[in-house]
Amino acid sequence: MRNVFAEVILEKADKKRIVLVTGDLGYGVFEKFQEKFPRNFLNAGITEQSMTSLAAGLSDEGWLPVVYSIANFPTLRNFEQIRNDIAYPGRHVVVCSVGAGLSYASLGSSHFALEDLAVMRSLPHMRILSPSDTLRAKLATVSALETNLPTYLRLGKSGEKNFGQLNQLEHSSFRQISIGTNDFSVFSTGSIGLEVASAISNMRKRVTHYSIEELGEVEEELVEVVSTLRTIVTVEEHGQVGGLFSWVSEFSQLKGLKVAVVPLSTNAKNLKKAGSHGFMRDQAGLSLDAIQAAILNYC
Repeated sequence: MRNVFAEVILEKADKKRIVLVTGDLGYGVFEKFQEKFPRNFLNAGITEQSMTSLAAGLSDEGWLPVVYSIANFPTLRNFEQIRNDIAYPGRHVVVCSVGAGLSYASLGSSHFALEDLAVMRSLPHMRILSPSDTLRAKLATVSALETNLPTYLRLGKSGEKNFGQLNQLEHSSFRQISIGTNDFSVFSTGSIGLEVASAISNMRKRVTHYSIEELGEVEEELVEVVSTLRTIVTVEEHGQVGGLFSWVSEFSQLKGLKVAVVPLSTNAKNLKKAGSHGFMRDQAGLSLDAIQAAILNYC
């Protein structure tokens, strides 16, 4: 996902007056941007609080700042600055995180990104984009640049595969991956959706699967979908509180929808050892087998 993000930023930089502010990373990703727009590339170093306030100031001067770092750092270390300088004033700054969930978990708990959706969702005006594959990451990046709102763009790391229909031309807040035959559905967000799609494809029973690409104001079309369902299993590479499960539960309650929402989320208490992304997902209870078991238990 980070590569297509870099491509879009490079393509749109001149027209959108983009300034890319990175927190001491992006090596091997942004060299083309730095070469073409040297004055628009700022490596702020390990100064997340400062670079966030810097981005807010650039926004006031007519620039479109894009802040970029590993997922936990541009959201948790500088939360107060995002809150005070970006969210409440409603400044158009794109906070982009790479390595959502457990993508960088081989480096230990300091690099877990399991609470970022919860804290960013709590802020006023903040738009939350959580693309599921590289195509959707490209569309979400374009949308983040085009929409004049504080925006959190949550990306995976690299190597994510496209899945589902590939004829999409613009960003949409949700998409249907598969169609089942009953009143049960699985909702996922982010790159874990590929695992969900793989789990479903290996089952005899047909299951409906939706990928939620944006966690914000709920479209009426999605409300109509949920109104027909008896049970939803939410799958997310995030903690149970404040992420996809919370979002679906909240709007279902507010809309008066009588649907049971069952969470399959990251259990951080089980993360005893550091390892590869797949290893960490297994520890967290998000293995292919665990996803299949959860689906079969309710469908």
